[in-house]
Amino acid sequence: MVDEEVQCWCGSGLLFQECHFGREEMKPVLPKQAERASIESFKTTEICFHPFADELKCDDIIRAHTVSRGQTLKALADSTNHVYQLGLDLSFSPSRDLEQKDLFSPGGMKDLVGIKKIGTKKASIIRGFCGRHDSVFNPIESGDLVINSENAFLFWFRSVVFELYQKIGLVDSGSYQRSNLDKGQTFADQVLIQASLGWIDTGAKHGLRRYRDLWKRSCFLYRKPNYEEISYLVFKYEGVLGYSVTCNLSPEYDCNNGFLQKLANVKNMFQVLSLTVLSDKRNIFVVFTWQSKSKRIYKFLRSLLNSSVDIPSAVTELTFLYSENHYFCKSWWDGLGEEKQNLLKRRHSSLIYTGKPIEPFSLEQFTDWKEVGVFSSEEDFLRILKQG
Repeated sequence: MVDEEVQCWCGSGLLFQECHFGREEMKPVLPKQAERASIESFKTTEICFHPFADELKCDDIIRAHTVSRGQTLKALADSTNHVYQLGLDLSFSPSRDLEQKDLFSPGGMKDLVGIKKIGTKKASIIRGFCGRHDSVFNPIESGDLVINSENAFLFWFRSVVFELYQKIGLVDSGSYQRSNLDKGQTFADQVLIQASLGWIDTGAKHGLRRYRDLWKRSCFLYRKPNYEEISYLVFKYEGVLGYSVTCNLSPEYDCNNGFLQKLANVKNMFQVLSLTVLSDKRNIFVVFTWQSKSKRIYKFLRSLLNSSVDIPSAVTELTFLYSENHYFCKSWWDGLGEEKQNLLKRRHSSLIYTGKPIEPFSLEQFTDWKEVGVFSSEEDFLRILKQG
């Protein structure tokens, strides 16, 4: 007989009798159920994150795209208006599969990565802006893209809002996951699942605090306005767009495996690099933006520019390593071949791991882009590229 006064071992704060008692006999939660529940938790977040948002006037919250639907997603879509992305299938038993492969190592989940098909209306959306204020991004979504400090700020601001929105949803979905994902599992699996979810929850809450701060600072800069606090590095290419992304990176190591920052330290105010890959009517653009005083990000970019790696290929690997908010054209993916596909799957399967240097960039070519221009707020970067 279990003492009803004993708190559950999982750390939920509930009594064992009310939490994990008899959980092995419960009906397991199917991956689709868990995914659906997570999606529903994101839908409950509807708020306009615009710096001049007014709760009384911003009631028309829309499904805002973080990757331009009109130009970029349209360029990637197939004949049925669908784009594609990589995702993890987590329908496995941790203790059983750990005997077969080292899941908790870079690339250990490569075989669990699959391709997801998604309509352009649903791709990259957040319920983070009202219909009126989402128009703030028109300068970077329609017509020929102009590179200047104001537009660089818009790329930065959108990526910060996207990450903030994701962290809110991730924290909100944590309660459901901890209460349900280990149903029907052995006790050993329950321990592993709860430990993993606890680690994810701690990281999500830390990230939520950090991105709230970044959003508040960005709103302050927009109201002034003062866009000079956001630095940028933009590459302009000719070619065929194969994929797109809007995301933020918080690299722990530079491209030479030099230490930058430790994300596992919840007291650390980690520094952020925004990455966007998009197209306008004529060209392809790779846009990096960051806070000007972020010395660790500066060091990371400097190591990238000083390396011998092809920039488009490095950006491709960074995209699949760091972001789930990527979308690609199926014909581009099929044209890569199995070896390059497996390389990107390996990169993507490593995105949940921190604390170790990233694997060196490969020498593979993923695009046929031809550089036709480079723009930066940092003269040092332009000088490095000119010398190279």
